[in-house]
Amino acid sequence: MKRIINKVLLLIILSIFLVPLFNKKTNAKTADLDRIDEYIVTVDPDFNDGSLNIRIKIKWTVLNSTSEGPLTWVKIGIPNYHASNIKKLTPNIKKAKYYSDGGSFIRLDLDREYKAGETLDFSFSFNQSYMYNIYYVENATMINYNYNPGYFNDIVVTKATLRWNSMNVKEAPHDSYILMPDGYYEYSRSLDHGQRISINLAYDLNVFSNIDPKKTYTSEYEKYPFLFPLLIIGGTIGVVIFIMLLSRLTRDPYQTERGFYAKSDWYFWNRYPHVRYYKNGVSDSGKFIAPPRNVSQGGFHGGRSGGCACACACACAGGGRAGCSIKDFYHTNLKSKDIEKVLEDSVE
Repeated sequence: MKRIINKVLLLIILSIFLVPLFNKKTNAKTADLDRIDEYIVTVDPDFNDGSLNIRIKIKWTVLNSTSEGPLTWVKIGIPNYHASNIKKLTPNIKKAKYYSDGGSFIRLDLDREYKAGETLDFSFSFNQSYMYNIYYVENATMINYNYNPGYFNDIVVTKATLRWNSMNVKEAPHDSYILMPDGYYEYSRSLDHGQRISINLAYDLNVFSNIDPKKTYTSEYEKYPFLFPLLIIGGTIGVVIFIMLLSRLTRDPYQTERGFYAKSDWYFWNRYPHVRYYKNGVSDSGKFIAPPRNVSQGGFHGGRSGGCACACACACAGGGRAGCSIKDFYHTNLKSKDIEKVLEDSVE
C-alpha cells in the first residue's frame, strides 16, 4: 500500500515540474510567422490615483498562415491583472479582454482570419493600476514609475515607440528619450526577438490627489494566486484518499479476518440482511464482520452464475451452485471424508 502511495505522489510531483518543460516551445524556428511593422505605446498618468491610461497601436503583418493557420487573435503583454476599462479602438477587433496565460495579457479576437501577406492596423486602450513605487529623498516623498511595455519572444518589431506624457514630471527619463513638441517624451528603436524598451521617471507625491500606498507595483497576473497551490494540494490529497479506498475495496479477502472481508455496518445490513458473521464463529461476543465475497445475496443457495469470488483463483460453476468454496488456505490438510467420520463418531 505504501509503495502505491509513494509512486502516485512521485508521479504527481514529477508532472508538476516536468510538464511545463515539455509545453515550452523551442526557440529554434525556421521562419517567423509574423512581423510587427509598428508598435506604439502611449502613456498618460492619472493624477488622481496614479494609475496609467495606456493606448497601444500595432501594425501587424502575417508572414505564414499554413504551419499554424491564419491569424485570428493575438495577446499583448501588460504588467499585471489590475487592468480595467479595456476598449477596442478599431473595427477589426471583435473582442478585447484580460487574459491570464502564465502571465498578464490583453487578448484581442480579430474580426476575421488574416492570411500570409495581409497587414492589419489595430489599436486598443486600457487603464493599468498598481504601477508606482513610493520612495523618500531628503524632505520629499516621490512617486516612481519603471514601465516596460509587453515584448515579443517570437516576433521582430521593425519600429517600437514608447511615448510618455511629460506633464508634472520631476525626474525625466534617460537621454535616449526626446521631448516632442506635443509634450510627450518619446523613444524609438527596432526590437529583435525578446528585446524590450523601458522608461524610468519620477514625480512629487503632491501632484497626485489620491495616492494609495497599498496600490504600489505588483506583477501578479492572477486575482487569487493562492488558489493554484491549494488546488494542487487538494488534488494530491484526493488522489491519495482514492488510492487508499480503492486498495481497501479491492484487496484480497484472505488478507484479513481469515478469509472474511470486513465491511462497515451499513454496508452489511443493506447488502446482507439475512446473514450475520463473526470473527470467532456465531457468538454475539465476537467481532462482527461481513460475509465472504462468494456468499450470494440472501446467504443461502443459488449464487451468481459465472462470478468467481475466491481470491485463490478457483473455478466457479454457475447455475444453482453457491459459488466457490473457500479453499484450504491455511494448509490444515483437512478432507471432507475425515470430517464426516468425526461427525459420525460424535453422534454415536
